[in-house]
Amino acid sequence: MMCRSFCGARIILTIIAVFQLWRVWFDLGPNPSYKKQWGRPMGPLRLWITWTGVTCQVPGYSIIVFPSVSVQEGLCVSIPCTFTANYSNTFTNSTGIWTSTLSEPYDIVASNDKSIAEQKSNFKLIGNPDIGDCTLTISDAKREDEGGYYFRFVDRRNSKMSYTYKEVKTTITMTDLSHKPVILHLDTLMDGVEKTVTCSPPGNCPATSLTFQWRKSNIPGTWRKNASTITFTPMLDDDNTTITCEMSHSKGKMTQRTLPLHVYKKPQILQESQCRKNLSAIYCECLAMANPPASITWSSTGINVTETSGFSIKSSSHGYNTVSRLESTVMSPADLWCTARNTEGLVSQKIPIYGGANKSMSTKDDEKDIYINAEGEKEDGKKEEDVEEGIYANY
Repeated sequence: MMCRSFCGARIILTIIAVFQLWRVWFDLGPNPSYKKQWGRPMGPLRLWITWTGVTCQVPGYSIIVFPSVSVQEGLCVSIPCTFTANYSNTFTNSTGIWTSTLSEPYDIVASNDKSIAEQKSNFKLIGNPDIGDCTLTISDAKREDEGGYYFRFVDRRNSKMSYTYKEVKTTITMTDLSHKPVILHLDTLMDGVEKTVTCSPPGNCPATSLTFQWRKSNIPGTWRKNASTITFTPMLDDDNTTITCEMSHSKGKMTQRTLPLHVYKKPQILQESQCRKNLSAIYCECLAMANPPASITWSSTGINVTETSGFSIKSSSHGYNTVSRLESTVMSPADLWCTARNTEGLVSQKIPIYGGANKSMSTKDDEKDIYINAEGEKEDGKKEEDVEEGIYANY
């Protein structure tokens, strides 16, 4: 009788609240902008009805939990849940049980009592029943997990204070995998520096039955198989390519995420850098490889090496390479240093000076096209229009 009165009162209060909101809506008239504004306050009411339902529970025993939850196959979900028993939510050494049946023997899927055999290893009662928390998690969701589940409370100190909240059922439904995986730790990539990257399910879900494989746009086919975490050494050849993680569950449904690779490199002065000196002039070239491309400056002991101090300096970049050419017919420095710098660092190197009038770098008879590729290696016979990455130097 008490239950019937309690339930009836809740229904009446709900009807009154809905009627009052309808009157406010009606009194606003036909102006659609007002209705749009007042559409928002109705949201919490609808949410409250969805949360609690209009159910008849024994006075003093209540539970708040989502009546229906959808989860993608292979992923996980956390279902918040709170309850009271005998008007209290504080207990000592109590037991919480999630079950798919309402009568004994209960088909228990999760419990905080480790001595109880659980039917589903991927269901976990992570809430603490001693503080009225019945939160349930489901990991590695499967089609066979679909169905309705109930919470049951048992006070071990008082066997009479046990209750199954049969008025409120949480129904689990399964959908196909559609969420993309998450690629972690793919931030700054440095040329030649080992990097470990992880691909994981969204929402920090444990990847129990999920499988992963990797693809890289500059490598045909599958790059790495059956590994959620991989370690590789990025090179400049990987810059502006992409990396893809494919995630699939046991039924074969697959989703993927693709991210661009940006590989950075500290400046490196190439061994082709040199100076030629004859009786009337000195000619120098400094070649540096870097990403972003480096800027190059020159220095010498006791001499200010600038265009205003008797030197001609011209620099150009192509791809990852920069070449700076220095020439002077009025200055004859004893040594020359080339400094290349970018956002990742700088490097200085003394450039060797070779003498002899017949070895001048600027004479057309000795000039030869040398192509410096992305790895800093010389290649003859390249045409400049065929070059994508690299730079020419004339010797």
